[in-house]
Amino acid sequence: MDSVDAVKRFVLKPTGKISLFTASLNMLLVGLSEGYPLVITLSLSYWNERTLSQKAFAQGLLACATMGSITTICTDKIGGLTSSSVQVKMCRIGEEDINDDSVIDPDVLDALCDGIYTPVLLTKNVSSEEEGVLSWAELKLGMKQNLLKQSCTLVETKELNSNEERSLVLMRKNPQNEMHTCLHWKGPATTILARCSFYYDSKGGINEMEGEKRVSFENFIQQMQSNHLKTIAFAYKKINVSSEENNLILIGLLSLKDTNCTETKEAVETCRNGGVSVILISRDNDRALRAIADQYGMLGPNPLVLNGKDFRDYTEEERMDKVDQISIMSNASPSDKLLFLECLKQKGHTVAFIGTRTDETTAIKQSDVGVTMGTWSTKMAKGASDIVILDGDLSFLETIIRHGRCANENIQKYIQHELTMVISGLLISSITTGLLGDAPVTAIQLAFGSVIASIPGGLALLAEPPAEKLTGKQPLGPGGKLITMAMWRNIFIQTIYQVTILVTIQFKGKNDFLGISPKVNKSLVFNSFVLCQVFNLFNCRKLEKKNMFEGIKKNHWFLVAVVVIMGLQAAFIEIEHWVGGSARLNSKQWGICFLIGMVSWVLDCIGKFASDLITHCIGSIFQAEHGDER
Repeated sequence: MDSVDAVKRFVLKPTGKISLFTASLNMLLVGLSEGYPLVITLSLSYWNERTLSQKAFAQGLLACATMGSITTICTDKIGGLTSSSVQVKMCRIGEEDINDDSVIDPDVLDALCDGIYTPVLLTKNVSSEEEGVLSWAELKLGMKQNLLKQSCTLVETKELNSNEERSLVLMRKNPQNEMHTCLHWKGPATTILARCSFYYDSKGGINEMEGEKRVSFENFIQQMQSNHLKTIAFAYKKINVSSEENNLILIGLLSLKDTNCTETKEAVETCRNGGVSVILISRDNDRALRAIADQYGMLGPNPLVLNGKDFRDYTEEERMDKVDQISIMSNASPSDKLLFLECLKQKGHTVAFIGTRTDETTAIKQSDVGVTMGTWSTKMAKGASDIVILDGDLSFLETIIRHGRCANENIQKYIQHELTMVISGLLISSITTGLLGDAPVTAIQLAFGSVIASIPGGLALLAEPPAEKLTGKQPLGPGGKLITMAMWRNIFIQTIYQVTILVTIQFKGKNDFLGISPKVNKSLVFNSFVLCQVFNLFNCRKLEKKNMFEGIKKNHWFLVAVVVIMGLQAAFIEIEHWVGGSARLNSKQWGICFLIGMVSWVLDCIGKFASDLITHCIGSIFQAEHGDER
């Protein structure tokens, strides 16, 4: 009993009223616990869904939001940046679309790789399209160009009197001391298909190209063309002379997408302007990487091109000194990439690593955000990554970063709104309870106000759309402050205003300037408190800009949330009057509540204007002083 009496003395005053400690603790616990985890989790899920929009998928809730803090992107040349503007979007053998899980008969695989390799036999300078197909075959089919170079010999090539891009190559291959000669055709799918009488399936079976089967292939080609994909076919037969150009066996079809180099170049430039460095790190030589970097505008005024071995041989101090300056790292092994990544993180960078190979899995896991390309990456690399871009389009990274920054800024807006509500409510309850022994806002009112302001209002703030372009604003980075000085300024202004006006009404409204009853006074304070949070939602839309209504039409959910909150608040006032016996407010008193809320808009603009003016004056004085010293 003694312990119970002690607790009562602690939480209650001798008069039996609630103590200052109890009221303050109630305000703090309710304000901080209601809505926060739910609203932020829902917003992150929403932004993941909206950002990726079936072009990619995230394997973690925070992946897209973390991309908003990225300061450096490390990528291999086949991780989205290649000298080729062509990507293989689909491979079909027989009637099967080939993917990572497909099993292809070795004879079919060899025949397809031989057909893909034929341009190298014809010339050392392959076209952009052929380079893209060769890179895809190396990664996806395991084609070994060095082995094919040793085993394949060009016998004859035939000049074709046609405007179509097709080739006929007679090649001799000597695999495992077994010499045979093959005629390989490569070209537009419709042209090659007309010369085929048979086709391979993925299990190695040779099937006749009957009427229905031929129509099926033709329909597939038309479907690819309707999707703006170029389809090329590979066919062959084992012969002795090059004149046998019909009755070929169709090996497979490849659908190609001509990627827009301009889009990728613009994305790289936008990332660089937005404070995100794009670094090319690959096992290729520096000459090839320089060409790619020049093509996509990745090189700054004084780019540092470094060999992976040289970076590896540096002392730790030298590596940390050079890591910020590197634009290209050539001849880099997987261990070099991992070492470079670790150095960047030690220097305070937030790093996104684009990996494609199995031996890059460790670097993908160690990065802040691991990214893989659906078109190029192996299954193990995808499993280790946080984001998988399905079509391998590097320019889509700019979209993810832009949406990630928007998600981070929206969370800051939400935090500013919630802290303002919690701090002002805490101070109002503390002051009135300490002086009068009773808080103007009850626990039920406080819980209800927190819920309707936090959940509908919070979701409205968190759904604010991103800017159309990645702005020049620098990323938050690992050392960035979640609550900035501008946010503290806004919180201070709104908190001081709400506490001043509502405490004044609590003390003076009953008998002095409003002349209302104590019950009406309490309802007026509570209603004004909630409406201050509603109008503060508009202020929180722009943390630093003065025009709080800018772009408000783009976020329809915001206006819906405001209407919902107002409706719920009006309903609560009426229900509480019927059930709890509290006072009902008339139209004049509602008008006073609205006026109190709207004054916060004026104070927000004045505060931001004054802050900008002070910053400008201080900057001018600083420049003048340094100018005099010079």
